[in-house]
Amino acid sequence: MKSFVISCEYATCAIPEAYRELYQGVEELVTSPSGWDSGSLNLAQSFAMKFRTQLVHGSHTRLLLDLDKSGDERWSRFSIKIPEATRLRLADREDGTYRTTLRQRIADDLRRHSMVFHVSIRTTDDDDGRITVESFDPAGLGEALASAWCNRMIMEGLNAGHSRGVTDSALAKDLGAMFPKAHYGFIRLKVAQSYFLEGRPMRWDLIKRLLQESLMTASADCEASFQPEPEPEPEPEPEPEPEPEPEPEPEPEPEPEPEPEPEPEPKPEPKPESESESESESTGLIEPGGQALLF
Repeated sequence: MKSFVISCEYATCAIPEAYRELYQGVEELVTSPSGWDSGSLNLAQSFAMKFRTQLVHGSHTRLLLDLDKSGDERWSRFSIKIPEATRLRLADREDGTYRTTLRQRIADDLRRHSMVFHVSIRTTDDDDGRITVESFDPAGLGEALASAWCNRMIMEGLNAGHSRGVTDSALAKDLGAMFPKAHYGFIRLKVAQSYFLEGRPMRWDLIKRLLQESLMTASADCEASFQPEPEPEPEPEPEPEPEPEPEPEPEPEPEPEPEPEPEPEPKPEPKPESESESESESTGLIEPGGQALLF
């Protein structure tokens, strides 16, 4: 199942009351193609009705704040004069709210549908009847839809062309980074203002009908045939090298056994007194009369 998101960034040339002083004397510039895309809101409203979706569109001139730019590029030479703090609040209120609304719509649709086709509607001041479909993400759903739609328009005899790999849309870059390109496709339709302002080379009501019918057919073709390129598988993380086994600690050398203490030499036993010595010590002569004479 598919759904459609229709947006129109340069739908009006309105200036909020608080900033009108900045544009005094340049009102013609504001109402020129520099300030808005004449006829884009009418075209976008008819697409929203045809595809039964709510239109998301800008509410002021792009010479105040460009909803398809980012950073300082959002500001014109007039609005850059606004104090920085005021500009930041303005960007948050207008640009921030606009993108948040689109993100919520896309996220809600992706929960209920397998494909979301986002068409941003623009008109250009060309008078040659040129119709251009721009795609931004190579090999994504948006490029497949843009190619199929352009081919259908050519079959209807329209002066149509397909521009691939366009890089000038901050909105496409922002949204493309948030949603998968296999399920969400952002494209931009540019139609010459001569259809709207002068009815040439075809009446405005007729070109609107042909654009819507060819988109309906192209989206059905795309839904049936689109095969997204497989996303590359992440390279496996290298397995960590095994830690080297610690070298075994050398076994301590056995301590030498203490030498046995020498046994004490036995004391020599005293020699027994010889009988001769004993006798010699006790030998004596006994004189007559009983007294012994010792020597």
